[in-house]
Amino acid sequence: MIKNDPALTPDERSRRLEQETPTAGTWTDVLHIRERIELIRPEQAPEVTIPAVMASVGLLCATAAGVLSTWFD
Repeated sequence: MIKNDPALTPDERSRRLEQETPTAGTWTDVLHIRERIELIRPEQAPEVTIPAVMASVGLLCATAAGVLSTWFD
């Protein structure tokens, strides 16, 4: 697999994956989608992390407030 090759840099991995995977929707897209996601994920992680953490904290606070309001009602 391309992503597990330690000899390749991240740029080379992306370039080789684009060369080996056609741009049209074919069965090879399905076979290579996991590698594409794993190559793209680190690039987008800093943009997604803070909103995801804030949404999780908000959800936990809302859940705790709902439980407390039913308990002290």
